[in-house]
Amino acid sequence: MSDLIKVSIIIPAYNSEKTISATLDTVVKQTLSDIEIIIINDASTDRTMQIIQRYQTDYSGLIHVIDSKEHKGPGGCRNLGLNAAKGQYIGFVDSDDFINANMYKKLYSRAMEGGFEIVDCAMYDQSLDKIILQASDKLTGVLTDEKRSYLISLGGYLPTKIFHRRLFENPQIRMRENCILEDYEIMAYLYARAHSIGNVKETLYQYNNTFGASTKISNPSEYIRNVSGAMQALYNTLSPLPNYENIRLSVESQISKLYSYGIEVCIFMEQKGDDIYAPILEKTLCLLHKKLVYTQYEENPFTTMQLSADDIQMLHENDEKY
Repeated sequence: MSDLIKVSIIIPAYNSEKTISATLDTVVKQTLSDIEIIIINDASTDRTMQIIQRYQTDYSGLIHVIDSKEHKGPGGCRNLGLNAAKGQYIGFVDSDDFINANMYKKLYSRAMEGGFEIVDCAMYDQSLDKIILQASDKLTGVLTDEKRSYLISLGGYLPTKIFHRRLFENPQIRMRENCILEDYEIMAYLYARAHSIGNVKETLYQYNNTFGASTKISNPSEYIRNVSGAMQALYNTLSPLPNYENIRLSVESQISKLYSYGIEVCIFMEQKGDDIYAPILEKTLCLLHKKLVYTQYEENPFTTMQLSADDIQMLHENDEKY
């Protein structure tokens, strides 16, 4: 391995004994040389750490393990990985997904060819049986605030991309710990800061969603707390940026999308008969949304692009209650 580490691949793992081996088998086969794989054991209570240690022994010098004794969630684990990473670019893999053997070679080669700070590839979403490429050709190249706005409104998935490490430093940006939706504002922030983005129009990542959105169903109040946290984090992270006014509508559309997620769960709670808490949560989401968003739904082209007419009507009805 040369002194230059081209890509640091960060993998959080929490109670992943059933999936981590299959994931790591695809990561250690990467054809790109001069990479490092940083695996963070998130205070697992199963055999995850033992499995990771076996891979560390078998791939000495390639795999580095961080054993967190404190449970930090995927965001906190990625922060530990970012703090330890030495790579020119950063990549993320979830502990239940699969990647093509050439993924990082192709992403890094594209970054070098075009001088791109972000490079995206297509992913296969197993649960939807669908191939998705967020950064289409019309949104690549040198980023204008118009392109940034479209990318922010579309969202995105961190693990399908590599990011120049500059984007996480000066000023330093890290993810929220012990929550879900932890990367919502980070993805928007990286789009807002990056100078350029490229793509590789090949399906190189498989998203398996093994663990599913269980929090939404089993603990709706906790899910809505996470939704509120993501709404506030989007505003807090993006609004200080010098180009915020130029991308504000796209950020507001994402906040409104989160608001719709929360209200849908409140309606689900009411249908189940949990109507004691649902009105309180509906009001909390409504007041937060009104504090963060200044543009009417129908007047924001990104909101009308992301939300259906029925979704917007649902939000209007909730707004009128409070």
